[in-house]
Amino acid sequence: MTIKKKILSLGIALMPWLGTFAGSGLEVVKWGGDSDTGDVNVGKLPPVDVTPGNGKFTVAYGDKVKTAQVEILESGRVVYTDVENSPRNISVTYRLRNATPGSTYLVRVKADGVVRAVEEVSVDEQ
Repeated sequence: MTIKKKILSLGIALMPWLGTFAGSGLEVVKWGGDSDTGDVNVGKLPPVDVTPGNGKFTVAYGDKVKTAQVEILESGRVVYTDVENSPRNISVTYRLRNATPGSTYLVRVKADGVVRAVEEVSVDEQ
C-alpha cells in the first residue's frame, strides 16, 4: 500500500470523528457520578433512565450496567459523546450551554453496547 493510499485511508477513517468538532458551538457541562446508594438491594433502578429538564438532563444507571455511552445529537449528527466506565448505580447530570434558544437535542444512551434510552432535551432559554 502506498503512502498516499495510507493517508487517504486515515483521512476517511477520521472524517466522522473530526465532524463532531465542526459546526456546533454547543458546550456540555457534566457533574455527578457518585453512587446513589451503596446497597443494591434497596431498590432496582431501570437499566437506564433519562430525566430531561430545560437545557439539562440526568442519566441514572442501574446496578447491572457495565459500560455506557451518552451521545447528544443535533439535526441527526452527533455533537457530543461521553463514555462511562463502570457506571453502576450512579446518576450523572449534563447541562447544555451555548445552545441556540428554542433548539431541541436528542440524547441517546447506550448501555453495554445497546441503545437503552432516547430522549429529547429542549433549550428554551440561556
